[in-house]
Amino acid sequence: LRGNLKNLGNIIDHSTGYGGAPLKGNLEAQALFSQRYMTSRFQFLTDPIVEGVIKGDRRAALAATENLVAFAGGMGAILMLGKETGVWDAELDPRSSDFGKIRIGPQRIDFGAGFLPLIRTAARIAMGESKAITGEVYDTNEVKEGLKFFRNKLAPVPSEVINRIVGENVIGEKPGKLLSL
Repeated sequence: LRGNLKNLGNIIDHSTGYGGAPLKGNLEAQALFSQRYMTSRFQFLTDPIVEGVIKGDRRAALAATENLVAFAGGMGAILMLGKETGVWDAELDPRSSDFGKIRIGPQRIDFGAGFLPLIRTAARIAMGESKAITGEVYDTNEVKEGLKFFRNKLAPVPSEVINRIVGENVIGEKPGKLLSL
């Protein structure tokens, strides 16, 4: 019983955005922005497999599966309801950076709870293609998409260091001048 409660507690942690910290210590923890939240998104998606197959806890696996299906179904229903009624537009192509976002005029509303970058990156890697906001589809590769994903997850200071080394940020803009004090 104690193991089952611990497994259910882990599922609750993961579904509410509290995951295990992949990096420990002060310096290492400064490398990623909100690392527990980012980790919880991966854990939430893999909880049904981890709890059911690896740990053998059927109750926890069922609870994790119910959470995952309810979230995906609810998100899909909201996107499609607004799109079909004409209240808003929504991008349904997972290769696009607007995937899963509600569009009302120039505004983008993302209620994907941190899952959309994971889904988008996985789709781009699987399909070998990416879709620009303009609608243009272009080829990409696994390494480029993986690096872009993790580069977007860096904390501000490491991100700026990488931008200076590479000579541009993730979306291709040249870095501005450093502030002088």
